[in-house]
Amino acid sequence: MVVIERGRVIDELAEGGVVTDKQERREFGGKVWVAVCMDEDLDYGSNVIAYGVVASGITRLKTGNQKLLPDAKRVMLSKVSGVVIGRLALQAEKEGGKFVVTSHVGCGGGAAQEIKTTEDLEATTKAMCEGLDVEYLGHIPHAAEPVEVGNSNVCLHIGRPESEHHHGARRVIFTVGGGITEEELQQLESDGYGDGFIVSVDVLAGAVAEGELTEEEALDYLELHLDIADGIADGIVKDSAARVFDAGRLDKERVAANKALVEKMLERIEAAVA
Repeated sequence: MVVIERGRVIDELAEGGVVTDKQERREFGGKVWVAVCMDEDLDYGSNVIAYGVVASGITRLKTGNQKLLPDAKRVMLSKVSGVVIGRLALQAEKEGGKFVVTSHVGCGGGAAQEIKTTEDLEATTKAMCEGLDVEYLGHIPHAAEPVEVGNSNVCLHIGRPESEHHHGARRVIFTVGGGITEEELQQLESDGYGDGFIVSVDVLAGAVAEGELTEEEALDYLELHLDIADGIADGIVKDSAARVFDAGRLDKERVAANKALVEKMLERIEAAVA
């Protein structure tokens, strides 16, 4: 006999009444807003709107690759991604939707900070979510097609084989109008140019306008994603990799403000290399 008790499972026959951590089944209606790593090999099920953040926003100091991701930038990433994730959750709630956060197998952003194992990635992402008071959905596995994550009807997968750790992205797609779906991503990439890292700018301008972040912090955050993309993908050149995508799910004023942030960041890069 299996008894469900406060989100835990007690299997009296198989485990002699031992309490396990198995999650109850979760069924989400409509489109689900999902915070994902920016990884170009993540694919989304039909009910997912994806919002990309490097390593889903997790950070750990004094570890790993300090050249690619120095501690000062990890501190900035933690602050800005926390604001982004919090605002996405609030926006989803206002619009009657659901917002969740994921981790994924083989996360390069995690590995750069010595967060490598599935257990460590899950625990670190869960801890971040608890601190931000948002829901952690679960860990995205390697698979041939999207599979259910976190014992739910939200499907995602990472298509890159476990044995391969090379990033083949050719561009960085900054979403400014309400995330991106798998259908929209496939349409965008149908030009044959190649896969793209996904970075959400969708609530960033609002955070600056309302004083949660400075413009400098927002620009540093966006540029960091380009820096990391340039550092891990051979096909990306920082000053020419950026693409802007507007899904049309936000009002024109917010989209324009988000686009303006991306444009300012690119102007700053151009001025630095001039």
